[in-house]
Amino acid sequence: MPTRTEAGCQGVTTPVPPRPESCMVDWGSGIRVTGTARAEFLCAGGLVYTSGGVDAVLPVGQKVASFGFTCTSEANGITCRKDDTGHGFRIATNSNEVF
Repeated sequence: MPTRTEAGCQGVTTPVPPRPESCMVDWGSGIRVTGTARAEFLCAGGLVYTSGGVDAVLPVGQKVASFGFTCTSEANGITCRKDDTGHGFRIATNSNEVF
């Protein structure tokens, strides 16, 4: 069983909110949702969501569900949400939203 459950997606997106003073590394390189609150932009010093090898791309129209999260690839970006709370995000190159 994982010690931390969240869904996230890393990649270029805009707009990105101002960097919080508490973030001392790369800011805004993706978005994550833990399910306990609104999704948030990443403050990370590198790749977080990777297998360490060649990661598969989720084809448009497909979804993946695990640990109470569902992520769907759509023509306008990737949407991930916590199934029981509805908290999540949509991320694309030129737009995004957190909820």
